Amino acid sequence: GFRRQLMHSIATYIATLTLLLLVTNPLLSFLETPDADYSMEAWAAILGDLIYSPTTVLNRELTEMSAFYDKFTYGPYLVCQGEYATGSCPSNNTLWGAYTFDADRQFNLPETESQNLRIQQSGVTVAFDFTAAREMEAVMNITLILVACTMMAFTAIIV
Repeated sequence: GFRRQLMHSIATYIATLTLLLLVTNPLLSFLETPDADYSMEAWAAILGDLIYSPTTVLNRELTEMSAFYDKFTYGPYLVCQGEYATGSCPSNNTLWGAYTFDADRQFNLPETESQNLRIQQSGVTVAFDFTAAREMEAVMNITLILVACTMMAFTAIIV
């Protein structure tokens, strides 16, 4: 009777919604920052190994590192010899900074600490700006919520 019809309708609604969410969730997370990106540690290690190399060799690697991150929504804004503290390198030990060495200046000192990542390897600290990546992540999370709400409304109307 009616009870069986209601249970079937609810089960169909939940199954449809679950299936749609399982399909759309990976699609929306496709644009987010990768969970594991070891390039930052690799660049810090390479630069740490080259810290006492001739300036031309070090500058070439710094330029290559900057160019490598041009295609990403995150990247380096400062490279220090020694430990990076609060927005600047200690005692003028800046090896590279987006504000002085990069004409495009795609990455800058982030406004909040949660958008800043520092990698220290072999006496070199590389500071990364994740501002655009975090903003994209927030937009994707909002989009996921809106898609889920739209799917619930759509399946409620159909079922």
